[in-house]
Amino acid sequence: SETYGFQADSAWFARARLAALRIPGCSASFVSPNGLIATNHHCVRGRVSAVSRPGENLLDNGFYAATLEDERRVPGFYADQLVAIEDVSDEVLGALDRARTDAERADARRSVDEAVVARLLARYRSPGDSIWVQRISLYNGGRHSAYVFRRYTDVRLVVAPEVQMGFFGGDPDNFTYPRYDLDFAILRIYGRDGQPLRTDSYFTWGRDGIRPGDPVFVIGNPGPT
Repeated sequence: SETYGFQADSAWFARARLAALRIPGCSASFVSPNGLIATNHHCVRGRVSAVSRPGENLLDNGFYAATLEDERRVPGFYADQLVAIEDVSDEVLGALDRARTDAERADARRSVDEAVVARLLARYRSPGDSIWVQRISLYNGGRHSAYVFRRYTDVRLVVAPEVQMGFFGGDPDNFTYPRYDLDFAILRIYGRDGQPLRTDSYFTWGRDGIRPGDPVFVIGNPGPT
């Protein structure tokens, strides 16, 4: 805070956590109170073909839903929202320390995972929710956390540029230079009532951009590098 004049309090971290999303293989984020989420074009490239109808080539021509009724549900797609993180190191390490053989360690790890998942599902699940619990090892197994996700499975395509614009330069440029392309896509999450999801946590669009010296945070679900 002394260097950049920025103070991240607990409310800031909560908003960042709840607005950021994990989708298959990629990151996304809520960008409106009505369930709109933004991600990269390459994260939905294969899904654009999946929602194309006979005679359409949405991957080459792009897609834009002018109304809610025009949005197309993406089959087999989901978005995970991280609702809680709990340190379960004592449970996991205690169970592993009591094991004497590799087979016992494997059994202990499986048993403690099942116990953690059952306990957290009982705490966080509510009617209609789809809750997903994942144990994450940190510091080469020195600490363990349970990540509790709310999984949304009704995700619909709203906007995707044509692939020549969305993937211009390809991966060689993607991993080497700032690409001059439209590598974005917009989707929308729907609730179990069939209506666009209402959410209080989302990232807003900046009108003024950033200035030299502004703090910038990259929030998401990165892959290993």
